[in-house]
Amino acid sequence: MAERLKAAVLKTVRARVLVGSNPTPSDAALRLIVCCGLGFIVAASVLAVVAHPAQHPWLEVAAYIVLAGCGLAGAAALWSRTDRSALAIMLAVAALARIVFVFKAPFLSDDLYRYLWDGKMLLTGINPYVHAPDMIATASFHASWLYPHLYWHHWPSLYPPLDLALFALAYWIDGTGIIAIKSFVELGDAGALALLIVALRGRGLPVGRAALYAWSPLAILEFAWSGHEEVWCAAALIAAVLLYDRRKLSAAGAALAAAILTKLYPLAFVPLFFARRAWRAVAMCLGCVAVAYLPFYLWNHDILGFLHDFASRFQFNDTLYIALGENGAAALFATAVLAAFFARMRGVGLVETLVFVLLAYLLLAPTVWPWYLAGFVALLPLAPTAFEGAMRPLTFGILGWIAIAPLGYASEASTAAHVLEYVPVALGIAFSLRSLLATRAPALEPAR
Repeated sequence: MAERLKAAVLKTVRARVLVGSNPTPSDAALRLIVCCGLGFIVAASVLAVVAHPAQHPWLEVAAYIVLAGCGLAGAAALWSRTDRSALAIMLAVAALARIVFVFKAPFLSDDLYRYLWDGKMLLTGINPYVHAPDMIATASFHASWLYPHLYWHHWPSLYPPLDLALFALAYWIDGTGIIAIKSFVELGDAGALALLIVALRGRGLPVGRAALYAWSPLAILEFAWSGHEEVWCAAALIAAVLLYDRRKLSAAGAALAAAILTKLYPLAFVPLFFARRAWRAVAMCLGCVAVAYLPFYLWNHDILGFLHDFASRFQFNDTLYIALGENGAAALFATAVLAAFFARMRGVGLVETLVFVLLAYLLLAPTVWPWYLAGFVALLPLAPTAFEGAMRPLTFGILGWIAIAPLGYASEASTAAHVLEYVPVALGIAFSLRSLLATRAPALEPAR
């Protein structure tokens, strides 16, 4: 009897060591994941199949609600999963929900056409940072199929050099359609998901957390459908975190430089990655950025295009910027970066501080398009404390913001939509601050 009991205990211990504290999900759990995945695919297919979304607005809205609901519910069900079956379902659903958009033209944004336009100008020897589409130097281009799709006719480009290089390569491969540029975006999307899974394993976190990105409604709407270059920044940021975790600081600096060269805001992340005097890594990061900009500087000293005008003269879907203005918002953002830097010096996790600075940036920016929020679904899975302690309400608030982010498109036409969009994250911040203050406030001793 004693031998049997001993054998049973050893078997249980071995099972827990090999499988971990998270066993294979039950049939009911898998059925829930499969149902959410099927709903996600069906909703994505409806969005992709409808020929003229403007003619079927309620169908589009209903499909998006199902997409967001199934995506977030599925991500919650997959969050702590480590088994192969759940991972296979997650990847299959992510792939199928994206494939249906390969030939789908963008509807909510025309940025994809501007990408190809800037790539065409670069290949033709015209500086995109200097010449706007309606300038005389590009008059011969006005017969192009791209020109009618452009919105910012009067302004030169503001995209960093790595973006421009990818735009030019996509146009060189196929300058007559959108397949090449959308394929580039989806390669970045697949790369971001693959890197996220590797980074999660490296951190000892469940790979099921990657579903927050894989099944994100924003990834479908803004990457698979609209083809936004934000995906390359997300992939580069994940790569930077992965390399940082592996103590390859110079390589992490190069990856962070790639993120900066697709979206400039990750420049604020440099002191967070290399808070403890990693001068080589800082030099690698800033050196790569300088080298990329150098040819454009030698071409024409104006290397920022209309970035300054865009930041100072245009406002869309902003919040705190409305009250603070340019100088006030810049000062408060610098304060947030400094606070995050000191938090890093005191041992706060890298990803947690990155999320904090990204949140500060979006709340203080003069322009906030829905796809700007994609950085959250790339970073939050890597935060061990995403749903713990004071960060828990904030994470829920951010996820709520992500779910209703498309309201940002209607923010100019509807004040109610503008206010409603920011309610979840405002509540998340309020409850997180309350929790943080409650945990730090010393308990008062009873009077004697």
